[in-house]
Amino acid sequence: MAIPSKFGELLGKISDQGEKFNKLDSPKCRYYAFLSKIEDVSPKDMPIEDQTWAALFEIVPYEWIESLPEEIWESKTPLPISPASLIETDETKASDFAEALNAKVGEIDEGDWYILEDIEPLEEGSPRPAETVSTGKVVKGIRSDGDYKRKGVRTNVKGGPAPDKKKQKVAKKHTAEGKFIANVIKDKMGDRIPSAIGVMDVGQASCNLVYDINGIPIFYFDLGLPTSTHWDSMPDFAGTSRLIDPGPCLRNNPFVVLSHWDEDHRTMARLSNNHLDLARLLWVVPEQRIGPTGHNFLRRLVDVHVWPANLTVRLKSNNNRIRIIKCSGRSINGSGLAVVVNTSPNEDDQTWALLPGDAFFQHIPGIVVLDKFWMTAPHHGSDNELVLNQIPQPGVNDEGRLAYSYGIKADGSHCYNHPKADAIQAYRNSGWGGTNDDKVSATAERGPRSGENPRERGNIMMCYDIHPPDCGTPNCPFHHFKIVLE
Repeated sequence: MAIPSKFGELLGKISDQGEKFNKLDSPKCRYYAFLSKIEDVSPKDMPIEDQTWAALFEIVPYEWIESLPEEIWESKTPLPISPASLIETDETKASDFAEALNAKVGEIDEGDWYILEDIEPLEEGSPRPAETVSTGKVVKGIRSDGDYKRKGVRTNVKGGPAPDKKKQKVAKKHTAEGKFIANVIKDKMGDRIPSAIGVMDVGQASCNLVYDINGIPIFYFDLGLPTSTHWDSMPDFAGTSRLIDPGPCLRNNPFVVLSHWDEDHRTMARLSNNHLDLARLLWVVPEQRIGPTGHNFLRRLVDVHVWPANLTVRLKSNNNRIRIIKCSGRSINGSGLAVVVNTSPNEDDQTWALLPGDAFFQHIPGIVVLDKFWMTAPHHGSDNELVLNQIPQPGVNDEGRLAYSYGIKADGSHCYNHPKADAIQAYRNSGWGGTNDDKVSATAERGPRSGENPRERGNIMMCYDIHPPDCGTPNCPFHHFKIVLE
């Protein structure tokens, strides 16, 4: 089919003006930066200005954005795939972080856009930043292109908020949008009966696979890998990562539900050897603010359904065994998607498992009324939004089984200080695992913060003792489980 002439002209303008800037490095070391993640890594509750933060920026050269013709900002045409990279900041006092961005602590939020300057280049021969003359605060960080075979570079991070007018345009074009056909998703869920959930050991990241009674994959809930600075929290398989090679198990052509757009919940689908096959699966993703790397990721998906932000109803499978829930929060973590599945082989039983992603319970409508027995701890065991009286009760007659997914680095440190001691105790007090060690486990060690040496780590099977059959892919990492939470 021929390209309409005006659209063809627009593409030509983009190519002509953007070609010389279509590189990772800015000629003037200046970048548009999307604040994708802020993690409070303080050891205990502290006033916000005294908190310690670790942040992730998704950046694209300033000139690349500025070179795009005005027509593209006014049209419905999506932005082209951009030369995007990442900056992960060192742990920094919140007040210093704000000063480096010429902002106030209380005004900084995930999803904001900034202009960063004097950023170190990634490519040889690129211009280096001018000598820093600012007397203000500068945050330190690591810049990477997401290729874990190449080390990142140390960089200073400083700048200020993007101008309001341009920020509005850039933000509008960096929103996950697209078709959403509920019946197509329901047809894909079909009448499958979930029976078990694999909570995968992916280091400081999130990946869950729901199996049927025969151990055949039904769907993934998140497909994450650690970001660059936490890459060494990933399990080591004799020096090579089977999580990437061969990649996630694709037996039975599963579908994917993405909880939200954080890098550590989706990166496997970009880096795995079978990433092209993963991109062709049916994906259900939330409409949220996204950055340049998120936009690139969305553009590569072939069959993607974007759950509208204003669609608050749940989507149920035909047999009501699988429910996808739109979360009600305002943050990126709290405004995504959660999943509950009924794992009982008996149609009359209500034996549910909850997969919240990074959303806390007050943002997941309707889950308190479910009689749950299995759950993953929200946000890797964080306590920064944990409300004690909102923690759902497990079963009336039984303690709940709880799985934690988080990473421990090679030096023994817990990434982002997860899981927090207060969160662990709160779940125990609410009946999740209690003092019964065989009803709680963690992917990074035998139990959360158990501290055994050497640590026992690996995939966790929640619900019933399902043994996935051989999928035919040598060394598939999604078929071996160290523990079963029955």
